[in-house]
Amino acid sequence: MQTHTYLLKTLLTLTLLLVSSVFLTGCSTENESPAITEVVQPETTQPEKVLKETAEVAVTPTKKPGVATWSKVELRAKLQTMPEGDIIRGETVHNTMMCASCHGATGVSPSRNYPSLAGQTETYLVKTMLDYQKGLRWEDHRQADVMAKLAQLMTEQQIADVSAFYASQPIQAWQAKQEVDEH
Repeated sequence: MQTHTYLLKTLLTLTLLLVSSVFLTGCSTENESPAITEVVQPETTQPEKVLKETAEVAVTPTKKPGVATWSKVELRAKLQTMPEGDIIRGETVHNTMMCASCHGATGVSPSRNYPSLAGQTETYLVKTMLDYQKGLRWEDHRQADVMAKLAQLMTEQQIADVSAFYASQPIQAWQAKQEVDEH
């Protein structure tokens, strides 16, 4: 019975990963990801310009078309009116919203594909979630699509709480190889 349950869980996990990858990239499993196509096929053959374009695609979050950026006054006012976060409730939000799937059980990502959030400041985390809600972190609807949809479902209190939870966690360096206890 244990083997049967394990196999079902593994099959479900693999199915979810496949569906997620198709959903996140917006393409079929037979096609390349749009992100790879953009980086591999730059508009120029000049090495300096290629490097600059590649870096911009890789590190510059884009906003959803037609969404106005925060003014300094608007952002300051929004951050000041946010409710105070609660670490315990934040852990509940973290667990119920399945944040650990990408960001790890304590905010330390199990993969370099997703950022570790442990030890980030509350203000940074709140602003990032508000950016996802507002469409300022859209990143052309790739992997950020999941974050945007989750942020839109969250209340300001939930955002403050989960931000407090991650900010309370100790910063840990990501390790490519972890020791396994064989005993």
